[in-house]
Amino acid sequence: MGMMSPVFRERNYSRIKRLKGQNLSDSTVAGIVGDETGEEVSPQDITSYLKLNALASDQMLVSKETMRVVNGSAAEDGEPQPV
Repeated sequence: MGMMSPVFRERNYSRIKRLKGQNLSDSTVAGIVGDETGEEVSPQDITSYLKLNALASDQMLVSKETMRVVNGSAAEDGEPQPV
């Protein structure tokens, strides 16, 4: 992951939210993102992206304990814990 990744994530989320705030459909936003990136992006991708980013802004999506159980070992040091 590059040094600019956190900045890109925040800016991209903000821009897509602004486009949606202008009453553009998920289909239209997907078309814009697809045109800009050259990747195939569906309306469902936009819906899911916004949903997961909104959740991730408020809480950890997967707890350290769940990661420990799934991996069968101790979770990595430095992982933030849910509040």
